[in-house]
Amino acid sequence: MEFKDMLKYLRTSHDMSQAELAKVIGVSASTIGMYEAGAREPDFETEEKIADYFNVSLDVLRGKSSQTSAIDIFKNKKKCNELMKILFKLSDQRLEELTKYAEFLATQEPKKEEGKT
Repeated sequence: MEFKDMLKYLRTSHDMSQAELAKVIGVSASTIGMYEAGAREPDFETEEKIADYFNVSLDVLRGKSSQTSAIDIFKNKKKCNELMKILFKLSDQRLEELTKYAEFLATQEPKKEEGKT
């Protein structure tokens, strides 16, 4: 995924308009439009502002991360929010049980090959 696509994805997944993002990072809305169209690239300082605002690394923003893609993280955001609501309803004892079970499940996941996502 290219920078232009990642920027648009991050912005829209946060329900932001181009104008709202522009105001946050200190550029014009038309500049955001040009970034998303691939007609213009931000300078390093602006890239840092965007990455900081969305809480992603520059590698993720640039589409160069070999780790779990930001897209996968945001796709799962809704499910994570649903799980958090359930967690807040659990007693301490049930939360401890769930934690142990989650740790067990994590050990059962197949190992990912190095360098692959």
